[in-house]
Amino acid sequence: MEQQAQVTPASDVNTQQVKHMMTFDYPHTAATHTTAYQSVSEIKRLFDDPDNVRLGNYARIDSDQLIKPGRYTQPSLATPTFISENGTHKPAPTEIGTATHLVLQQVDLHQQPTKDNVTELINHLVKDGILQENVAQEINIKGILRFYASSVGQVVLANPETTYREVPFSLLMKATHAFKNFDKDDDQSILIHGIIDGYVESADGVILFDYKTDRLTPKTTVDTIRERYEGQLRLYATALTKILASRFQRSTFICYHQIN
Repeated sequence: MEQQAQVTPASDVNTQQVKHMMTFDYPHTAATHTTAYQSVSEIKRLFDDPDNVRLGNYARIDSDQLIKPGRYTQPSLATPTFISENGTHKPAPTEIGTATHLVLQQVDLHQQPTKDNVTELINHLVKDGILQENVAQEINIKGILRFYASSVGQVVLANPETTYREVPFSLLMKATHAFKNFDKDDDQSILIHGIIDGYVESADGVILFDYKTDRLTPKTTVDTIRERYEGQLRLYATALTKILASRFQRSTFICYHQIN
């Protein structure tokens, strides 16, 4: 037996309810334009002004600027070793920077670093297959030695047991402090994650240090590099201050060293 469809008379439809459904605005639209997780590179602009950090007034940014196609993907894949002639191609600056950080992470702090023992360390990493030969050859050993000869490097060597390298951190921040298009009453938070190159606890306080391998040119000077990374380092300092606040009531000093 064929069934007849039931048609509801228009007069019985709740027109106000339908209108509400069709014109509904999501109250947390700004939250859909960003994510609850942010990397240091995306959020570091908030910390560019040191007064903002000290006063808790951050130079908020537009969350629409943070969602980009391929946010968690790379535009291209690394060239396979068999195509790159078994690692004999000229390495990219990013590869050299990563390798330099790895060496700095592995340097024995219980002895004065020298050209011989740093070279031996690099050769050991190559032998173990951790570094490729062509990348290892580009590492600036003199720059590494200059760091440990500096005042900060000397403090690191004097306190090997309280020097911490490659320290991951997570910093929870209210979304309204970061993004200007969030409602002021919104209680959502964002999680900022990063890795600190290192810090040392000394008798004078905590010294936060960061390595940079940017190449110096007439246009890229030490001052421009310092300005470029100032926000990032102040973000690290804010996170580190919160991490150590419960057990280490001393000042945190921010330092960085140019390796190249």
